[in-house]
Amino acid sequence: MKRIMLLAACLSLSALVGFAQTAPTVDAATAVVAPEAVETAPFTAEDARASVQQAIDLLVEVNTELTNVYFHDGAWDDCVSVLDRMTLLFPAEIDYYANAAWLLWSTQQIERAMSYYAKMIEHNPINPEAYYTVAHYYFFTRQDYATALTYLEQMMQYHAPMLQRHLYAHCLEKLGRTQEALAAWQQMLADEPHDDVAQRAIERLTTPMPSVDEQTP
Repeated sequence: MKRIMLLAACLSLSALVGFAQTAPTVDAATAVVAPEAVETAPFTAEDARASVQQAIDLLVEVNTELTNVYFHDGAWDDCVSVLDRMTLLFPAEIDYYANAAWLLWSTQQIERAMSYYAKMIEHNPINPEAYYTVAHYYFFTRQDYATALTYLEQMMQYHAPMLQRHLYAHCLEKLGRTQEALAAWQQMLADEPHDDVAQRAIERLTTPMPSVDEQTP
């Protein structure tokens, strides 16, 4: 029953948001108010925007709860369906694509998972997090460092934050491109002098390895 009520609320709110977002804009300065409505507080354009935002916020909350219900019930395909609807409503939200892809590749539905990654980048072509998300999958889940690097190189074109840049340098190291990795770590430390991760990586890459004789007791 709880699931049915949540789904009904979702569908109703989706319809409400769609109607409100396509309704014509009201110019409060030139709007004509009927005489009989003067005695009551007018519903202004600002009121309309606030109502739409409240509906959107509630829509997100309900869909989040619905995905939790489906997830913990083991109904992952239903969970993906909810996330799919959210990608249509909020195409700039990376998490909806990423979570759908994660559920799919976790159940060996790799082709469908890749389609969500592709749509995520299509709708967010200059968001570094989109490229980082795909690279993270290839780096950690597939250990396919060459493919991960192709996405990380695209990510680096869009002012990626430091955490994401770390993965770029790690990937270069995994591929044996040590000097490029070192240069990447050095640039990060120049940009953020308090980056302890970059500092340790530079020390590791620039400290000579002990010879065999030195390792022998």
